[in-house]
Amino acid sequence: MNHQSSNKFSTARAWFLLLAFCAHASFALPLSEWQNHQEFQSTSYGVIKVAIPVETLNAARADLADLRIIDKASNDVPYTLQLPRSAPPVIRDAKSFQVSLHANTTELIIETGGAFEGVFLVTPAPQFIKPVRIEGIDGDRSQVLGSGIPIFRQANSAEQLFIDTGRQSWPKLRITVDDSKSPSIPFTGVKIHGTGAGSIPVEPVSVQVKDRSESAGQTQLTLDFGAAHLRLHSLQIETADPLFTRRVSLISREVVNNEVIERVLAQGTIFRISIEGQPTASKLDIGMDVQIPSRELSLRIDNGDSPPLQISSVSATRRPVYVGFLANAGERYSFLSGNKNAAPPRYDLQSLGANLDGAPISIIQAGPLQMNPGFRPAEPFREISLIGAPLDTSAWLYRKQVQLNRAGVQLLDLDLEILAHAQSDGSDLRLLHDGKQVPFLIERTSITPMLALKAAPADDPKRPKVSRWALKLPLARLPVTQINCDVRTALFRREVVVYEEMLDERGEKYARSVGSANWVQTPERNSKKFSVPLSTTPVGDTLILEINNEDNPAIEINGFEFGYPLTRLLFKGTEDGPTFLYYGNSKASTPRYDLGLVAGQLFAAEKSEAKMTVEEALKESKQPLPGLQGRAKWFFWGILVLVVVGLLLIITRLLPKAPPL
Repeated sequence: MNHQSSNKFSTARAWFLLLAFCAHASFALPLSEWQNHQEFQSTSYGVIKVAIPVETLNAARADLADLRIIDKASNDVPYTLQLPRSAPPVIRDAKSFQVSLHANTTELIIETGGAFEGVFLVTPAPQFIKPVRIEGIDGDRSQVLGSGIPIFRQANSAEQLFIDTGRQSWPKLRITVDDSKSPSIPFTGVKIHGTGAGSIPVEPVSVQVKDRSESAGQTQLTLDFGAAHLRLHSLQIETADPLFTRRVSLISREVVNNEVIERVLAQGTIFRISIEGQPTASKLDIGMDVQIPSRELSLRIDNGDSPPLQISSVSATRRPVYVGFLANAGERYSFLSGNKNAAPPRYDLQSLGANLDGAPISIIQAGPLQMNPGFRPAEPFREISLIGAPLDTSAWLYRKQVQLNRAGVQLLDLDLEILAHAQSDGSDLRLLHDGKQVPFLIERTSITPMLALKAAPADDPKRPKVSRWALKLPLARLPVTQINCDVRTALFRREVVVYEEMLDERGEKYARSVGSANWVQTPERNSKKFSVPLSTTPVGDTLILEINNEDNPAIEINGFEFGYPLTRLLFKGTEDGPTFLYYGNSKASTPRYDLGLVAGQLFAAEKSEAKMTVEEALKESKQPLPGLQGRAKWFFWGILVLVVVGLLLIITRLLPKAPPL
């Protein structure tokens, strides 16, 4: 322990000893208000610093306001809390940098301006991969800090432009970029990552892959970290795939206005690449400093046109949360947790948390998390009410019965019929049980299921250079987000548009664009899949895909499929009588439930997958005809009325006049 840390710890110890007298006057806590306790035994006397067990972190509130320590007499033991304090590097511009081009290399001379842990190269180059060598320079003295380090930027957004050097203090750096295998690229800046405030303890976290789903260009893993409220430090992905670059994102779910949205907690690039003449380089982890709100998170891997990775396992590390308090050797204590109404404790010791940095960590053997005998267990998710306000369903057009495997928290995927007939924002969705609403949350995921699409050639003889296909969707008004094609032609560049044919105010056809793309196939590109993202939801059920071939032969397409966003409902269901999902009411407003207050419990709960029966049409749909909406619709009917009136006038004039009496 250095002198500065020793002084900090001595100060903390003095304060704790000073306040030890006050500890004898502490009061017994009403244990019935705390749901859980976890026992541990002190191994020494004096100020001890211990890590809060994972089980207690999971059971406590995210802000730890309900955390308490009690002694064997159930007296409240004052403590100070030391949350993980990250020490992010201070990122600064290089003091100066010079770039010089040589025959097969680009050389950067950088003034660092102080100690550093790495450098980040700034370049506008869109796509490249190069090995670099980095050297520290101090006058006539130099030292190689790394060689064969890959830097790259790929079409799938994966990039690696940071060069990790470890803690260094060279006044200058020389970075040599190998251009022998590809053209040189420009560099417009260098960011220096300064040194942090020392190492921070980390420990492993057990991670279970509970589910895996594949959608268009993405793999999504559901990860169970075993506990909520952990402060994650890193995530590592194990795969045997030989060569790849992937952009990965760690995603949580949050509730905003009764809707579950995804929030990216951390992002990074993993890779295993091989550059000719260099050893294979790998980076399979992403660093972070985030507190996870629930024990289940999603890991999204962007595959682009490449096949999914064969992932064998996922592991993680975390930063512990420490408490410091005055302990007696051999005495048993307990952590209390699980009191949603507890106010944060206000101890005189809390301002001393920063002085625990120099205190040694005491290793404790904590027992299992147990429920307090005096706590009255209630129904799981008792805060989640099954009964909402009654609803008059006379204005709704459709409904489906929801089938449950068992009571409890349910996960219900919305099918194509619901997505087509409901409002796009889900404002008209209602769950009803016994005539009353069942509160729910809407979850809009990043998963894109793909379904086969019926297609038929629809070439126009007047446009011989254009290939056309008529694509038939299962239903009108589907929220289609992309069209995928299986293309077999080996080399081409094409402009592709997708549109639907509509009627204007005069009843004449026009093309309503819904998406476009530029397709390029080269010998280096292995994938045969091409996609057209749709920026607008189709109105009808027929799309036209056009490819401008110019003076080239038509490309060969073997199949089509469409993608749509997977949308789910989360709710608590009961098997006592049928539950129905109502939809199809353009005048309905978005419901407001209190369910978002217990969203964390819903996310962490064991869920059943609910199913739905066939659609019931409650009344005739009055959806407007495609292309005839708003003023166009009234203009059309107005023209039709004028035509009918005009025909009647003409017929009246053509009829023979009655003879005079």
